[in-house]
Amino acid sequence: MIEKLENHFRNKPVRFAIYSGFVFIILGELIKLIFSIIFKLKIGSFFVWLVTTNVSINLGLLCLVIFLSIIGVLYIQQFLRKKISAFSVESSFKRKEYALVKQVNDDHTIEELLDFDNFIYEIEVRPSDMTNYWRFGIKLSNTVHIPINRTNPGMPLIHLTKWLQFDWLGFTYYNEKNVLWDLKDKVLIQNYSKTKVVIKISTSADKTNIIVLSDQTELYYHEIDKFKFGKIAAWGDGNDFSINCVVKFKEKINK
Repeated sequence: MIEKLENHFRNKPVRFAIYSGFVFIILGELIKLIFSIIFKLKIGSFFVWLVTTNVSINLGLLCLVIFLSIIGVLYIQQFLRKKISAFSVESSFKRKEYALVKQVNDDHTIEELLDFDNFIYEIEVRPSDMTNYWRFGIKLSNTVHIPINRTNPGMPLIHLTKWLQFDWLGFTYYNEKNVLWDLKDKVLIQNYSKTKVVIKISTSADKTNIIVLSDQTELYYHEIDKFKFGKIAAWGDGNDFSINCVVKFKEKINK
């Protein structure tokens, strides 16, 4: 009952306030009537009217204050619950931070593997203000031996794409045969302003789930066959780049 009231108050506050006003008016009149019946047997009608009116108004206001206080407490509890839950989720993640810049062979690869069988990952990506052309990718594999070159048979590659001549941020996917299919430069953000982008990766029984977000808004969801491992790399196709990468990970509860 309380949850229904709370949901109705949150979704339609004006209508809820009007309904509540009628309820308290009716409640006040009922209290007035009850007191009238009780006191009318002993005292005059004017005194009954005066007393019952004041009593009904005061009790009605008291009920309104109590009711609104309950709603306020419920919202405070909900707010604190969300904050505590968010803090708990955030604190349960371990994190590693990397600065990815142009190397001699262009690509900057993080050698430490992503282990999708045992961990859930949230990877934050933010280019520097001076970086206008860049790629940030994750190569997927079912073996721990992942070559440093970008594409290999049987190892899909996903990557974020930022071109020099365009202001949008895109998403590209090479499948196991290293074919682009129809996911070359899928536009995720128009007028991209070098804000942080998050890539969430997890695996289920037979799938690898990839979610790209910005400012907690889901931009794209991609699902492919299950892969056990991954390796992160960034490159600029000969252009200088500097990307801050934060890898957050937590152990799976049900493996």
